[in-house]
Amino acid sequence: MAVLKCNFCGGELEVNADMSVGICKYCDSVNTIPKELDRKGHLYNRAVFHRQNNDFDKAEGVYEDILKEDNADAEAHWGLVLSKFGIEYVLDPKTQERIPTCHRTQQEPVLSDPDYLAAVQYADSEAKRVFEKEAGRIQEIQRRILEISQKEPPYDIFICYKESDERGNRTEDSLLAQELYYELIKKGYKVFFARKTLENKLGAEYEPIIYAALSSSKVMIVLGTRPEHFNSVWVRNEWSRFRKMSRDNHKALIPAYRGMSPYELPVELSSLQSQDMSKLGFMQDLIDGIERWMRSGKQGENIQKEIPVIGSASSSLERLLQNAQTYIKLENYSSAEETYTMVTKKYPEDFRGWWGLIVCQTRNFSEIIQERATLNMWFKYVKKLADSNEFSELEEKYIELYL
Repeated sequence: MAVLKCNFCGGELEVNADMSVGICKYCDSVNTIPKELDRKGHLYNRAVFHRQNNDFDKAEGVYEDILKEDNADAEAHWGLVLSKFGIEYVLDPKTQERIPTCHRTQQEPVLSDPDYLAAVQYADSEAKRVFEKEAGRIQEIQRRILEISQKEPPYDIFICYKESDERGNRTEDSLLAQELYYELIKKGYKVFFARKTLENKLGAEYEPIIYAALSSSKVMIVLGTRPEHFNSVWVRNEWSRFRKMSRDNHKALIPAYRGMSPYELPVELSSLQSQDMSKLGFMQDLIDGIERWMRSGKQGENIQKEIPVIGSASSSLERLLQNAQTYIKLENYSSAEETYTMVTKKYPEDFRGWWGLIVCQTRNFSEIIQERATLNMWFKYVKKLADSNEFSELEEKYIELYL
């Protein structure tokens, strides 16, 4: 018998690794049981632990490590879906059922997510039914959130900060955020500031408003007075989501700190030009920079000194693709595959990343691969994402070798 943490409540279950699904004795939820549980069980349990604590970025990292070893692992693909959509199962006091709540709404439907498609492709019939049922529930929640969020007025600026400390007391960060909030609304900006914006809302109503604010805001200011505040679960959840949204929209992310060194910022923020809130004139300099950014709305405007811009998705994407193509010319397929994998993670909507993986695996179509399940899956993604003219050319090349 192996020990597995329940995907729904986190309880520890003793399961038979030969089983495909099992019922949790704590919450009666139907769990899918990963393959090779004896060998990889600690990784699955670690990922579930992170998800139970709403630390979805860390959970994603664990599932991605599992998939590096075996890309046909259905449970790891499904775990990535739960992490990307920020799914937390909350106990309904009336029915005693675990109900999924979504903390990371996506524009793309869950049923077309590449990891969901991979999960149902590689799962056996019993596990597939579980995945399909849960995905249906998640999609309905996602639909309702998007419907509500569309009724929210657009925001200009999102202030991201830690509201309460471990004892439930208000943080210094909250006071600084409030001061900034009032200065910005004086200038006429529509500002998301959780303490005010969510003041009279129920917890269940937070996500549609947060999603609307994240997607519509052109500027986010993430501020903190301690390194751990930038890395706290809900703060990180907000700024990491904003960064991902910026790949398709030109947005500016401004880290602002006080009482700490800029070198203590999370690595993802350290490459951006940060602002020291303790410096004389900080507030006015920040507001001046934001005003210039809002007026211009143009990437070419030379205001990067005031506002650190997350570069346009197209330029970052094209640079990655250019690097990958250079590696292929050098016949360095391992480096090319790493780069194309990065493209599929950051820009899953671009077919060239999936096609590039096929090129790498076949050594630029010079080798015939006997086990083609993964190649066929990638080719299906290419078919879904490429336009008809682009796909017809690629299809001829693929069919010539494999079909």
